[in-house]
Amino acid sequence: MTMNSCETSHIAFFDESNWNTGRFRSISMVSLEYEDYVEVRPSLYAITTRRHSEMKWAKIDTDIGMQVIGFVFDNLHKMRIDVLTWDTEDSRHKGVIGRDDEQNLQRLYFRLMKTVMRDRWPNTATWTLCPDEHDCISWNTIKEYLDDHSWDVETIPFNTNPYRLSFIKRYTNRGIAPLQSHQEPFIQLADFFAGMAAYSFTCYDNVVHWKESNTAQTTIFDCIGLETKHVVLSRNDRTRIPLVWEIKRRASQQKLGLSLNSTSGLQTRNPLIHLNFWLYQPQHEKDKAPIRQKPS
Repeated sequence: MTMNSCETSHIAFFDESNWNTGRFRSISMVSLEYEDYVEVRPSLYAITTRRHSEMKWAKIDTDIGMQVIGFVFDNLHKMRIDVLTWDTEDSRHKGVIGRDDEQNLQRLYFRLMKTVMRDRWPNTATWTLCPDEHDCISWNTIKEYLDDHSWDVETIPFNTNPYRLSFIKRYTNRGIAPLQSHQEPFIQLADFFAGMAAYSFTCYDNVVHWKESNTAQTTIFDCIGLETKHVVLSRNDRTRIPLVWEIKRRASQQKLGLSLNSTSGLQTRNPLIHLNFWLYQPQHEKDKAPIRQKPS
């Protein structure tokens, strides 16, 4: 990917998981300064070339996943990972007749992009956004929405003039440039975290069962309880679950406030933390997923 670093100060990569299937669905955004991206990209790319395998969650093996997690925590001071997960059983989605999952995905992409660019990085940032290619999304529409929401209005202090307003530019978005995931390791990294987030909720019981079964301090009474659960772990479970717990362990070491057991899935208590798992909560009773438009 060619890019003029003089025009782009910050860059972000995106991918989603299970956007139209299952109860829990996620979008992930990996953002960093462009200069840092140029510096660390070779290390991330090297992980994919060691076994000629992508880092995407559906294809991950435990060894590659551990290397990815190591890369993330080595470089977390240089980048953010924000993962937005939504529950199709919540009041925003459940019971919405004719729900339009494509439009819903587009709106949640906009919400994630806007929140991170406005509230997590400096106002002076100039962005290029690089999602995985997706035929169901109008990136031009999202670009227009982002441009419309890039300004804030602030009242100048009373002792100057109580009626004068100041306009503040919160971010500048140069454009949205979709890329193919096999060409960009940071899109694969976004996929890895989107998949992990959705999985941590969907398969939470399996995640807990694996931890109990593999804890050295498990007592005979714990074993009796485990026997009654009849949890059968698939090959994919045995590959993925250690990665969920490794994220939790490394986050706990750094006191990042990442919850798992108390929230039945990965959630971060403080959204300012650079590793932010965000479970979307409906904002009000009228916050509903969009419905498909009837043909005219």
